[in-house]
Amino acid sequence: MIRRLIASTSLLIAVVTSASELMPQPCKSTVTGTLEMIPLESKVYGDQRLLRVWLPSGYSNSAVPLKRYPVLYLFDGQFLCDRCTSQPCPDEWHVDETLTDLIAKKAVQPVIVVGIDNAGPAGSGTFSWLGKV
Repeated sequence: MIRRLIASTSLLIAVVTSASELMPQPCKSTVTGTLEMIPLESKVYGDQRLLRVWLPSGYSNSAVPLKRYPVLYLFDGQFLCDRCTSQPCPDEWHVDETLTDLIAKKAVQPVIVVGIDNAGPAGSGTFSWLGKV
């Protein structure tokens, strides 16, 4: 009887340990720099998406209030800068890290990135002008 109890307890401990390993872990943001998220309601598509605006280092510097920046517009904004929002993809596109590195090397001038989230699986109609997708 005691052996059966020990075996049952060991199995229960193994199941509890395995279940805790399967629990989703909180995602730690991988954003480099400043990322602002602005809700956008589309009257055309009748949905709400996020605009993700990445700002280069020094953008908020009040010492240079009139400096102008070029803007890079990208689709699929949820994939651009943060691994936590790029699911189901396993990783982000590293736009923030890449631009931070290129700006530091003076390979490109500081730029603002504006990404609009896609509409998810239901959003294939967004590209209806392409025909059937």
